[in-house]
Amino acid sequence: MAILATGWHQADAVASLLIAAFVVPRAVILLREVAEVLLEATPRHVDLEELRQHILMIPGVADVHDLHVWTITSSQPVMSAHVVVDDNVSEMGDARVVLERLRTCLAEHFDVEHSTFQIEGSGHADSEPHLHH
Repeated sequence: MAILATGWHQADAVASLLIAAFVVPRAVILLREVAEVLLEATPRHVDLEELRQHILMIPGVADVHDLHVWTITSSQPVMSAHVVVDDNVSEMGDARVVLERLRTCLAEHFDVEHSTFQIEGSGHADSEPHLHH
């Protein structure tokens, strides 16, 4: 239309460059987010050491290992970990209380709504020495 009105043949190229200027930055952002999801990268806003320290502060938790946080969509981080509980956590009811405290901590402090924990007693480390350094 601009070419017909003005006779300026470069208008098509200029319009194409303007469209590319709008599309390319958004495409790069989208590709980065897709790559992070596909590579199961730790979300940028999650500091694993800080997360580990929060988990260790939960009453009943003695240690944590195999801690992993990744995203299943660009806005939904998930987490899994093996949690070693104190010897005083001996019944299922006690373990449920620890699990609820862990899930609440993660949701409130790290925006992790979905978490999976493997609860282990303190003697469990002897059967997996390669995992407990």
